[in-house]
Amino acid sequence: MQIAALLEKVDGYQMAALAREVKHKQAFEIKLQEHRAEVAREAAVSRRESANSVLRLHERVEALDKLLSVSVERQNQLMDSTRRQEVRSERVEQILWRANTRLNEE
Repeated sequence: MQIAALLEKVDGYQMAALAREVKHKQAFEIKLQEHRAEVAREAAVSRRESANSVLRLHERVEALDKLLSVSVERQNQLMDSTRRQEVRSERVEQILWRANTRLNEE
């Protein structure tokens, strides 16, 4: 009878332990799901922020590219203008040299 009572007590403890284990597993699963959902939300926010950052950087690169193109074009125009001015200056010097030579001959 004592053995049966002790076996009953052990069975009770075992059942209580199993119930606690199931309860803890369920609580753990709930926390795990909550954590997974939070991580998924944070990942989605990070992806959106990354995509927005990439778009802004792309826009800035395009703006810099346009600015560089304009700058190169203006530099080319200035170089052409400088060349034309040098040619004009050489012609004027030749004309002045000829005029000076004629005056010296007279």
